[in-house]
Amino acid sequence: MNLSKLISLLISMLYIATLIFLIMMDRDHASKQELFERLFGVVGGMIVWLGLSLGCIWWGDELGEGLIGAEFGLISSTSPGWFVKFVGWVLLLVPIIVVVLMCK
Repeated sequence: MNLSKLISLLISMLYIATLIFLIMMDRDHASKQELFERLFGVVGGMIVWLGLSLGCIWWGDELGEGLIGAEFGLISSTSPGWFVKFVGWVLLLVPIIVVVLMCK
């Protein structure tokens, strides 16, 4: 496993742990059912979003090569793998960027 895959996996695990911690801190104001629904919804959405981000980072070369031949000829050549990986990193780091901007 190369370094970018390891770092992206650690960031993803940190996101999920932070979300679970923040939701559990608010358990005094919600019933167990509301807490479970909120936890399931937020973490479920986060897993889908992280899957997309990690997929772009981990398999950027394969994804870039596999996008030729869309219907109506909208895609005429392969996407560079480094660009697909870059987009994955941008997607992965968007929450950190948003928090930093909101704290200013």
